[in-house]
Amino acid sequence: MLEPLGKRVRFYTVTADSRRATSVEEHAALLEAIGQRDAGRAATLARQHITNTRKAPELPAGKPQHLR
Repeated sequence: MLEPLGKRVRFYTVTADSRRATSVEEHAALLEAIGQRDAGRAATLARQHITNTRKAPELPAGKPQHLR
């Protein structure tokens, strides 16, 4: 389960330079919400992070299947 996730994370780290700092901030906020057991906030933050990542201008035209 985690192996595919790791590949996706590496893909975006390499391809979305403009998102790197913001992505780190988004992950920190998500981990904070999880640590506080705030499922609603964590879900909202996760969805927003995915949306923001999908909009990254550096992503190649051939997006991975899970983003189509």
